[in-house]
Amino acid sequence: MSPRAMMNAEADEEKEGGNPSETLQPLQTYKNRLRRVERELSAIVSSLRDDAEGTTGGIEEAAAVTEDEFDLRQFSGVVSKADLDAIRKALHENELGNFWEIALGANRYLNGGIKSDFARGEEDLWKLAPKKSEAISNFLTPDFNNADDKLCLIYSCVNDPSAPPSIDVLYALKLFDEGLKEASKKGKKNVTRDGLREVAKDALEKLLTYERLIEREAEDGKSDASWKNPAFGKGWHGTGI
Repeated sequence: MSPRAMMNAEADEEKEGGNPSETLQPLQTYKNRLRRVERELSAIVSSLRDDAEGTTGGIEEAAAVTEDEFDLRQFSGVVSKADLDAIRKALHENELGNFWEIALGANRYLNGGIKSDFARGEEDLWKLAPKKSEAISNFLTPDFNNADDKLCLIYSCVNDPSAPPSIDVLYALKLFDEGLKEASKKGKKNVTRDGLREVAKDALEKLLTYERLIEREAEDGKSDASWKNPAFGKGWHGTGI
């Protein structure tokens, strides 16, 4: 899609709504917003790719350049701290920053039996134990409504049997965010542009997989006036999951 066509598509989507909302939005709105997340993340991937002249244009310039215009040769150079900080800032702005709010809304349109591809098929043994262990079970059950549940610092929330399919994307984004943070510390030179780009591409691939799942499995027509999006206005950060 050309930059002009992309801008026109974005304008059309704006007409259909798409601002963060505490209440349940129409399924199509969530689909539109996920496509914006995809474009924002694609721009970041592109900003980590050097062109044939060996220059880097940053996130803003990369957003207006198609994948085919880039030299496909890999480059292992170090990213400047300014670029690292700009990319990390972009992860937490606009629809990328709203990803968990969008995902929790979109997940409402999925059959409850659809889980993460990485989720274990069976509950943990302690969850199947006698009732007197219920307090422990509840304590060790992740709160997937909270993108930054601190339990996930010590517990493998990503493959918990109750993990939603969108957890794969959130986990990949957090790994990327953590990589950017580490790379910006004291100008670490062991974190390369190429390495960061591969992590960003992994997050993008997981996002595309999730988008395809929503397109294929989500059922339109649901209405729940009482539901409040627990991730509204909270964003996601480097802690937890």
